[in-house]
Amino acid sequence: MLRRIALGALALSACAATMANPPPTPRAHSIEIVGNYHGRQLQLDINGGTVAQGMQHLLPTGIAWREQLPPNGPVTVTLTFAACGAPFSQTFTPGAEAPTLIIDGCDIRLVGVN
Repeated sequence: MLRRIALGALALSACAATMANPPPTPRAHSIEIVGNYHGRQLQLDINGGTVAQGMQHLLPTGIAWREQLPPNGPVTVTLTFAACGAPFSQTFTPGAEAPTLIIDGCDIRLVGVN
């Protein structure tokens, strides 16, 4: 009888520990870049490191331009076009869905982030 009580208490404490530490929220591994970047001089930085620089070429149909995101912490994306004024820069914490950087001339938006 004492053994059953001990096993029951052990099972309850395991459930309580699981509920106290929920699994981590899924995090997107990459950012997708879309829009009219073809043939334009640009520089794309993620957390201060340059991941793309120079003239960008149009990718084949069905292939998306994606760049890896750091595995943890907030992310700062900075996009600079030679022909546009100030660079676009935004800091965010990735969620489960991959964010998308949309380029429309010098109008640049980041969607899919909180």
